[in-house]
Amino acid sequence: MTWNYRIGHRPSVENGGYSIHEVYYDDMGEIEFYTTNTISPFGYDVAELSEDIDHMLKSIADEPIDLDYIDELFSVKNYLDE
Repeated sequence: MTWNYRIGHRPSVENGGYSIHEVYYDDMGEIEFYTTNTISPFGYDVAELSEDIDHMLKSIADEPIDLDYIDELFSVKNYLDE
């Protein structure tokens, strides 16, 4: 399993804006789950904090993920798995 920071948004929320989430992928590279709460940078010292911020800034290069769409995919997958 791998993970990275991704920018997410919810088109269903008017003026909802964008936020950073941790996104985890399965072995096929498909999103398996993500943090529902937004992520703040963290480090035990300034160097670690700076490194975490750098990782977050890299997420700007990727297409933002539509959290509504991902939630719908999870709902359908869970329904089919039952």
